[in-house]
Amino acid sequence: FTQIVNNGNVDVIVEGEGEQTLLELAKNWKNNKLEKCNGAVILKNNIYITGEKRELISDLDILPLPNYSDFKLDKYALKNNFSIMMTRGCPMKCIYCSEGEYWKKSRTRSGKNVFEEMHYIAKNYNGTYFHFGDCMINTNLKEIEVLCDLLIKNQTNVLWKVKVYPNKNLNYNIMKKMRDAGCVTWELGVETGSDRLIKDMGRNYNTSIVKKILEIGKEVGISINTFWMLGFPTETDEDFKKTLNFLEEIKNYIKIDPPCVSIFQILRDTPFYQKVNDFEIIDYNSKEWYTKKQNNSAKIRSERYKKFFEHAKKLNLLNNEVYING
Repeated sequence: FTQIVNNGNVDVIVEGEGEQTLLELAKNWKNNKLEKCNGAVILKNNIYITGEKRELISDLDILPLPNYSDFKLDKYALKNNFSIMMTRGCPMKCIYCSEGEYWKKSRTRSGKNVFEEMHYIAKNYNGTYFHFGDCMINTNLKEIEVLCDLLIKNQTNVLWKVKVYPNKNLNYNIMKKMRDAGCVTWELGVETGSDRLIKDMGRNYNTSIVKKILEIGKEVGISINTFWMLGFPTETDEDFKKTLNFLEEIKNYIKIDPPCVSIFQILRDTPFYQKVNDFEIIDYNSKEWYTKKQNNSAKIRSERYKKFFEHAKKLNLLNNEVYING
């Protein structure tokens, strides 16, 4: 933020949620009255004027439905695919994630409001597939059920894809209802096969819960891709072996191509960064960081990444060489 301001080539910066701030700025600009505005930093007479922080939108249902009338959708390769969000923020406390700091608090649109958007896009823009951009869709299962009931009742013939946190409240009934309502694909944040490491990450589940969700997913017909994270600072060789073993244990319940595997990065504005010294990490502002005991380094993380995909290929979960070589 400071770097952008010091650059001197920017007229206006919007900080935080932009809908209300941008609307106010547009009205002021139209009336040639670009002045102090909450949620914005404005350059005026070579001086930056900073507004107060704008309140978060507590009721996301007040936001208008998206208008694609000016888009030439027929020019898009995936012209029937649309992005959508049901939530902002995340109630979980994963210590490596900046989602909580970015959105401040978790909020959810009502199932009825989300249905209205999906139905509107399906009717007016021939939308047939929706990709939910939420970091996790299952923050409020009650509203998910409302959405599903409305999609089923109104026979809104659409398919959708979501990201899911492996919570124990994901049972057969809700998963079956989601599939009946058109939810065909899940992206599930497994991260590791080590229960000890799951706790270290600040995540609230275990591998038994993950396996149960995967079993139900296969039973009801939801295709589940999995997210993995390698190289967490406390990850040992034994933890990594557990991840490879768990991948083998659940191989019949998942798809992994394209793979969703990341190498741990230390991000600012995360709980982890606030207590980074507790992990005895050297050069933590660099991607080449390593632990004081030398048991976690960029070389070790890279080797584990390669071994993960080599193992996935042996399990017939991978068909693309580029990920192994990359």
